[in-house]
Amino acid sequence: MSDDLLGQMGLKVDTSVEMGQCLVATREFPMGADIFCELPFATFVSDRNEVPPDAAAQQLLTALEGIAAHFQVTPYVLLPLITFAQCNSELLEAITAAFNVPEVDESTPSWQHLRLACTAAAELPSLQAHTPQACFMFLRLLRDNAFVVYPTPYPAMGLFKLAARLNHSCNPNLFFLVHHSTLVLRCLRPLHPNDVLTISYLPDTDLWKPCSTRRATLELRKGFKCVCARCRGADVVRTMKCPGCRMDAAEPQQDDTWHCAECSRTYPSTALPLQAERLMEQCIEACFVDHTTTADPLATLKHCHATLGAKHWLATTLVYLLLVRYVEDNSTLPTPVAMDLACKLADWFHAVLPGASPTAVMLHFASSLLMGYDSDSEFHKTQADRYLQMARPVLRVRSLDPNTE
Repeated sequence: MSDDLLGQMGLKVDTSVEMGQCLVATREFPMGADIFCELPFATFVSDRNEVPPDAAAQQLLTALEGIAAHFQVTPYVLLPLITFAQCNSELLEAITAAFNVPEVDESTPSWQHLRLACTAAAELPSLQAHTPQACFMFLRLLRDNAFVVYPTPYPAMGLFKLAARLNHSCNPNLFFLVHHSTLVLRCLRPLHPNDVLTISYLPDTDLWKPCSTRRATLELRKGFKCVCARCRGADVVRTMKCPGCRMDAAEPQQDDTWHCAECSRTYPSTALPLQAERLMEQCIEACFVDHTTTADPLATLKHCHATLGAKHWLATTLVYLLLVRYVEDNSTLPTPVAMDLACKLADWFHAVLPGASPTAVMLHFASSLLMGYDSDSEFHKTQADRYLQMARPVLRVRSLDPNTE
């Protein structure tokens, strides 16, 4: 895209010491504004239902699924090779020139399995024109740059030239939506001239998690250590009970100490219940995700509040999982308890992750619960409307009360 066209959009390409080449705003953008919409430069099959019906493509699909099973690779990861096999050299050169492939630690089992799978795939008749290294680098390029799009009811991988210039932040000022094949970038908060435009390379659920987890995920998947402002600051999602004043105000610092925002004392990490934190995370994983064990959810939440505190991200995760169960089966919680938890969920996100896309989603979720299950309460109706008003500029949702609009 030309500089003139970018200028008309209120954008420019610049270079940052920390981020390298990046997109920068040249004018004001209000919260909720769509910065730009972009169609994909190229799309690639990622769902078996989208594989062309001709015999050659179906044979390649069968072969790739067999290779994926043999080398323990998720099948959809190899499916873009079906489209790759049909690309001419000019298109592949243009893709290689336009999109970056960062370095990653290829010694990990997942990358080793993928490389072995590419070696086997390159021996197939449809892919013999491509080397194993070319297949491997192409799949890495997709993993690092592609967005999931929906040109049909089934997903595909789309490459977008302009969006590829957007850098990562764990507290991004943009988030993206996909309408069929169109990528829409929207402001999470007001932008000013010279603001660097950022999105999150992580899914929304990872943005609740602590810095160490986010950094480890990015290093594994994207090959870099995140040094965004949020990762360089206090890791507030891990706020715990202060060992001294017992308030939920002890925040971990970059030097591995914990500072209490209430009593102003600083503690070594050995003074905090870090072992209990690890055990609580394992318990949540086992009970709610893997379903390998059972536990009383409310009792688990109370224990989490007592040991880690109500402001810890694991406590909020438990609240969210309890509310999801409540939506699925209203008998799992008394309604007054569920409504109180809905307010706590919304308030935590608004306080800890202001101006974030998961916050807008959770505000809308809490508002829906309050209006859907306790609309007779004036207090909860007021809270529901307040949460909805905060989410509306970003999500552009209408009122949940048909009498108001």
